[in-house]
Order: sequence, then structure tokens, then C-alpha cells
Amino acid sequence: MRDFTSSPTNLVGFAVSTMNARLLDNVELVGQLVTLGWPVVIVNQHTTQEGKLDPESDDMNRPHMRVIQSAQLGLSHSRNQAMDALQKLSVQWAVLCDDDVTLDLDACKALAAWLGGDAPTSSWHDVGAVTTRLMKSRSTPWRTYQDTQTHILGTSTASLRRIQFVNSMELVVHLGALATWNVKFNPRFGLGAPPVNGGEEVLLMHDILRAGGALVPTTFAVRLHPDESSGQVLNAQAAFTQGAVHRKVFGHPVWWGLVAVFAWKRLKSGNVSRIFDYLRGGAWASRHD
Repeated sequence: MRDFTSSPTNLVGFAVSTMNARLLDNVELVGQLVTLGWPVVIVNQHTTQEGKLDPESDDMNRPHMRVIQSAQLGLSHSRNQAMDALQKLSVQWAVLCDDDVTLDLDACKALAAWLGGDAPTSSWHDVGAVTTRLMKSRSTPWRTYQDTQTHILGTSTASLRRIQFVNSMELVVHLGALATWNVKFNPRFGLGAPPVNGGEEVLLMHDILRAGGALVPTTFAVRLHPDESSGQVLNAQAAFTQGAVHRKVFGHPVWWGLVAVFAWKRLKSGNVSRIFDYLRGGAWASRHD
């Protein structure tokens, strides 16, 4: 295993999550990670021996890249492992990457320059993460973004509503701040952690806000993801996840207002069965507080 412990302090690194070596199918992303040369930690969760990722392969055997093989499943576990490893390399900020995204290298460099001194603030100790913009293509954003957004602070209903719209592929997390607050991804949430299939990024941001930290929106468009996200399809598991996340973040009694809104929307669409999935998710979350 290559020794990274003597590396100098690095500003930005990449926390890459993959399963059964699927990252290798994304030739463009692998090439970008190699080209940029910033610290990269890849956590490969595998279900078979064939699914292991060879750290000595031509694509992976680079001085700035580390591969962690893990038989423990769950996206939150993967992200936590990658972020812990990057922090040990003295990396300050981690760009979260799934294995199906690509990068805008110019935007990555611009973000790093901003974090390293061009930002309007010189103190980051109370900032838990910055949010970037996710793109479908270089000219098409993933969703509608506001041109100017204030920092997300506190646990008011307005702040908690705002974090519901932030995708994990929009986050760049401040590793030192998260370590100080002992904030990590909740392993009960995220892909591979049944019965929920997402929501781990919302809970992370909620914990940042509860710790007194801030979330800072930016206009940098670092990652591209052209395909539809699983979270955009309101199937039974997605409704269950929404109910669970909303119950944990908003708590009682606000959650019951969200139940009413969710039920009204489902009644209008005729998708009544999703109401029961949402309620089941909330009931599950209330047992795992």
C-alpha cells in the first residue's frame, strides 16, 4: 500500500463511492481524477471477489489515489470511510462523487481557488459544507437555481425546507469542521441501507445545522450527471424514505403538517398508496431516534 501520510496539506480531494468496481466503466471520470492529480479516495463496496477493484491496475496505481475495499454495504458507510481517509491525508474539503458522474475540471479549479482565498470570508471554521450546482450537461442545470442565496443557518422551518432540495452530488464537505462536531453520514440511510434508499445528505446537513454550522451556497458547477436519479421517481421505497427523512429532520408536530401536504398531493395524482408508504417511513424513523 502506498504511503500517503507524508503528503503536504491538500485543500480539495475527492471521496468516490462505487460498488463491484463499476467506477471502471466510467472511463471519463477515471481519466479526470488521474488528470487533476488531487487526492482521491475510492471506496469500492463489493459483494463478490470478482467485484473487487485492483489498486495496482493502471487506472488506480497513482500516487494521489487510494483504493479501499469494503464488504460492508451502504452508501453512508462508503462516504464516511472515504472522508475519514481524506482527512488523514490532511485534505480540508471533500467533493463527494458517485461512480456515474463526471467533472468539470475548470470548475473544480475555480472552486479550489475560491476556498483557498478568493472567497469573501477568510474563516471557514463554522462552515460545514458548501453547495455547488449539479448539471445534466455543461449548459443544462439539474434543477432551477437561484442566482443569489443566503447562507443556510439554524434549524428554523425555512432552513430545514431548503436542505431538502440539496442533492449529495451538490455537496463539498468541510472535513475538519465535521470531525470537530463529530458529524458523519447516518448509516441507516442511503442506498444499500434498507428500508430507506436515500436522504443521507439531508440528515448530514441537518446535523451540521444542529451543531451550529452553516451551509454556504455557491455557483460553481463541479459535477455532471446526465441520467435520471433514483430519488426522482416516487416509488414505494422513495415515499418511505421521504417520510423517514422528514420525520427525523422536522420532528413532531411539524411532520404531521408535511403528512397533510404529502397526502393532498398524492390524492390529486391518484397515487394514494404512496401515502401509506410515507407514513410507514415516519413511523420507522420515530423508532430509530
